[in-house]
Amino acid sequence: MYLKKFLLTTLAGSLSLVALSASADDANGQWSITAEGMYAKQNSVLPSYGRTSNTGEFLDFPSDNEWGYGVAIGYAMPNSQHDVVLSYDNLSTDDSTTHPETSNYSFPGFSAANGQVYAKSKLDYQAVDLLIGTTCNFSDNLDGRLGYGVSYVDIDQHGTVTPSAGTAGSFAKNKSTFQGFGPKVTGDLSYKFVDNFSFVAGVGGSMLFGEAKTHTTAKGTPGVVDVNDSNEKVAFALESKAGFRYDFAFNQQSAMNIEIGYKGTNVLNAMDDVNAGYTFAAGNNSAGYSYDDNYYNYGGYVSLGVDFM
Repeated sequence: MYLKKFLLTTLAGSLSLVALSASADDANGQWSITAEGMYAKQNSVLPSYGRTSNTGEFLDFPSDNEWGYGVAIGYAMPNSQHDVVLSYDNLSTDDSTTHPETSNYSFPGFSAANGQVYAKSKLDYQAVDLLIGTTCNFSDNLDGRLGYGVSYVDIDQHGTVTPSAGTAGSFAKNKSTFQGFGPKVTGDLSYKFVDNFSFVAGVGGSMLFGEAKTHTTAKGTPGVVDVNDSNEKVAFALESKAGFRYDFAFNQQSAMNIEIGYKGTNVLNAMDDVNAGYTFAAGNNSAGYSYDDNYYNYGGYVSLGVDFM
């Protein structure tokens, strides 16, 4: 908790890393700032809020493509191939959907009626990285960077389901969270294929030690249900990216780069996958829930970086 507050306070104005930090040949060293926008899809990590009675198909909370954002600040050490980069990623989706509430659907705590069921979900992903990097020049056109350090990940989703008809005052609320911290390694390559244009690619992985929590509240036909659960977790975060970058030097002290590409993150074994503990109105018990204990996001990104001494 104290580490989270420290990192988020330090990074209050910053947001995502997607650039290689240049090494400094000057005694003054070199600073870099990178800002990024990402249009990405996230998966719902809440239990399904209903299912079809005839086919058994689960109804999952919605999670559509949304814009994420970020900034990284780095410092390349003077007369060295080493750098330090502090970064913050943020991706948030706020979505809703409506399903007919008929005999073909069953919902937790709701009696079947002629009406609609309104499902709303908010999913937030945050990641903080502090990495030390070493730049390697393999050839005139090929550069690489190895990074190692620590990573913090926070995943938080809230979901609410309410019917327009049926049991008066019915509702179901679900919350699922994960917070983890641990070591991280990354590898990046940059290949210049013509003038100032380069192909870039990168991979990363971290081992996150943390806690997954779920909280379910429901009011309806079975009465009021309030269930909490938490589990210690060891999650594994894997990330990759590929794209193209354009570099432009203003002078010997400053330069700019623009990068566009595709990236994704998968956090394995992060979420709590126990049953919520209350029943569907149509008689399907809580074991009928569909859970996903893995989190992922993927989508296109564009970034702008500036290097200066």
